[in-house]
Amino acid sequence: MADFTEYEIRKAMDAVRNRHRPDSEVKDQLAQGDATNVHHIFSRSNYPDLRSTPENLILLTPQQHYTKAHPGNKTSVTDPDYQLDCLLSKLHSVRESEANSDAFYSKEGFVNVINNGFGLSLSSELSFDEIANRLRQYHQQS
Repeated sequence: MADFTEYEIRKAMDAVRNRHRPDSEVKDQLAQGDATNVHHIFSRSNYPDLRSTPENLILLTPQQHYTKAHPGNKTSVTDPDYQLDCLLSKLHSVRESEANSDAFYSKEGFVNVINNGFGLSLSSELSFDEIANRLRQYHQQS
């Protein structure tokens, strides 16, 4: 069973990498060069139900991954400010997927990630802008 789980995680990570490569989904000063690292926005160890969910996976450059997402290359630590940046960037990817009707990402899947990761109960009926605002509000209160 563990082999199947790893297969599902790898399959989801490869799909996200192939969809966005060579560009990072987070457009910041470290988005230079090829994006090769797929980052779990909510860690796979703490959120096992989200580990193969495409809406929880984001493509980053190695610099973004190991200096911003995991400061000092400590993969057991996630920077909460950069986590917000990742969520807002992933929201943009989800919005594009829905606008293109390509079914790669879904708003429902993204809201599920947020609700599981933060223990919230947002509705997928919210607009993309409302979801972004709720994420910013939650981050400010944390």
